[in-house]
Amino acid sequence: MSWWEAFNEARSRAIDQRQAEVAAQAQSRQVEWHAQVNREVTPLRALLPEEPTFRALACEARPRMTALRRQAAAVLWSQVPEAIVPVGHGEAV
Repeated sequence: MSWWEAFNEARSRAIDQRQAEVAAQAQSRQVEWHAQVNREVTPLRALLPEEPTFRALACEARPRMTALRRQAAAVLWSQVPEAIVPVGHGEAV
């Protein structure tokens, strides 16, 4: 085997190794992203069972997390005044 063939073989092995590393990193990022989506969306689905806009966003194949967060925040903040209970002397808790 000539030095040129050895060089090309080593080069192709290095390229294959790098492609495998990049693919593994991409897979790892995807798994982490799905775990994050599940951590955030699952509790919100329980809080907002009948909110149609939130449901539509949550059911997307790749949910848009910023839109989901904003929609959930808007719905939850709209419910805050309902949760305020007057205590007495004009104060609220």
